[in-house]
Amino acid sequence: MRRIIFTIIVLALACSARAQDYKSLYQKYSDDERVSAIYISPAMFKMIGKLPEVKIEGEGVDFAPMIKSMTGFYMLQTEDSSLAEKISKDIKKVVGGHQFETLMEIKDQDQKVNVFSLGDDDFLKSVLLTVFNGDGKTVFIGIDGLMKRSDVEAAVSGAARELF
Repeated sequence: MRRIIFTIIVLALACSARAQDYKSLYQKYSDDERVSAIYISPAMFKMIGKLPEVKIEGEGVDFAPMIKSMTGFYMLQTEDSSLAEKISKDIKKVVGGHQFETLMEIKDQDQKVNVFSLGDDDFLKSVLLTVFNGDGKTVFIGIDGLMKRSDVEAAVSGAARELF
């Protein structure tokens, strides 16, 4: 019985540690004066939970279902090239050290955009977006929630159609 309880505790801690990796990344860099940081709490998402449709003009992609299922939003942005390099390495550790899958990757000259997800066939628990420019500008966005994979895929593909 003790072994079963111990195993359950270890598994729970491992799962929560994986989810916390990019949150601790946010904590690590958000107070740096060279970084612009945005955090949106679960309480704020509850307040905006009654949104009407939020569509991208032209394509009709509805972001409302995805937004309503979010519970946290973390964003870091810097134009300091030395700090951008550190953040980039930390992001690669987070993505590479866990079960994130690549949803989308765009490479255009010196710019690289990636969208990663963590979840199962039906629901995503986390979505990460990274943008790295050759000039040192780096953007990192981490989103928490229990989002339907189909909602996220529709939003990502609709946004990609708008870009191209």
